[in-house]
Amino acid sequence: MKLSIARAVEAEHGLKINYDGLINPINGYQNNDVGQRVYRSLGKLSRTFVTTNYDAWLDMEIPDVPLSVSEGQSAQDRTFAPRVRRRIVQVEEFTPANLNQPDCVFHLHGSLSDPSSMVMTTRDYIRRYANDRGTDDPIRENRTLTFLEALFRNKTVLFVGYGLEDLEMSYGGIWVMTV
Repeated sequence: MKLSIARAVEAEHGLKINYDGLINPINGYQNNDVGQRVYRSLGKLSRTFVTTNYDAWLDMEIPDVPLSVSEGQSAQDRTFAPRVRRRIVQVEEFTPANLNQPDCVFHLHGSLSDPSSMVMTTRDYIRRYANDRGTDDPIRENRTLTFLEALFRNKTVLFVGYGLEDLEMSYGGIWVMTV
């Protein structure tokens, strides 16, 4: 709701809203040990993710904190470069073929990196999931629905997020894919 109000204010007054500042913690993710532990664990389950979250937690692998068994070198002395995952936010890239790409994050409802892609209102949601399928007209194909159909037909999916009976489920959740 806050985001859709911000979008309306942005449009009405010609402002540029910092959506990242509205959503992300003030102290940044680096200082969130619990979040890092959760997303590090999710990263061990799969290399490809589908999420309705806007944030960038999944866009980069959070590496394990190495434990040192030798004297003289602590875990803090060694740095491990996290692997960057490909961020997919444009509906045109929601393809069954891209489901087989490793190190991808499909942001079904857009990303803070591209605020124009963000699904924030009921109208946005209806437009994204309109069931115009069943026609032979490729222009009317709903790529998001075709993508989701391929996802659930060909992959094993673990849903982490809201329950299916929750109205808010459309605005937050992660689908972890395996084989």
